Amino acid sequence: MKAPFLIIALPQVKDPYFHQSIVLITDHDEFGSEGIVLNNPITLDSKEVISDWLAEEESSKESSKENSPFLNAFNYDFSHEHIEIEDSIFLGGPVQEESLFTLHSIRELSSISIQVTPTLFMSTHPDIIKMLIEDENYFKRKRFFLGCSAWKKDQLENEIKAGDWMHIPSFDSDSILFNFKPQENTPNLKQKIWTDFLGKEGISPFNFMPSHDQELTLN
Repeated sequence: MKAPFLIIALPQVKDPYFHQSIVLITDHDEFGSEGIVLNNPITLDSKEVISDWLAEEESSKESSKENSPFLNAFNYDFSHEHIEIEDSIFLGGPVQEESLFTLHSIRELSSISIQVTPTLFMSTHPDIIKMLIEDENYFKRKRFFLGCSAWKKDQLENEIKAGDWMHIPSFDSDSILFNFKPQENTPNLKQKIWTDFLGKEGISPFNFMPSHDQELTLN
């Protein structure tokens, strides 16, 4: 398997982090795998979470205007006292839960982001986060995630072989990331995205029922 690819949790996966999850695997090699759960919004105040995270980064002086010549060229004002953040925060997984990740489709920022697909980029850099939240032109082209997911060597392959995950080698990142509105607080949004994605793959979740007398619970 070559990254990037998607894995879709099948109904027998009951781990709360991964139940009914869609995971973008961004790295996969002989040492293990890393990725981000795409469809698990969490009930935290987005503005407060991101503002607090930026304040911590600024206080540690890991990112400053003087040390960021790329953003200096844009003459950006880094004050975030009045930013408006309407996106939900998503839980990317149980690893590095204190870290904020962003996935975005803004090619202008590709030179200071990690390219995941030809049209999708990833960053944890505070300056990128600031640009994404302060420029309204980027509103519909990014998602924020707390934490990520990781597997040890051979762990993910073994879980796929055991039937825990469906491997999706090719996918449309726009349709899975940007074609829903988490700020509308749709009930059971994680489940809805999961079932909708399976439907687009021509698969019904009920196809995975072990037997006719066992009920598939979608909660």
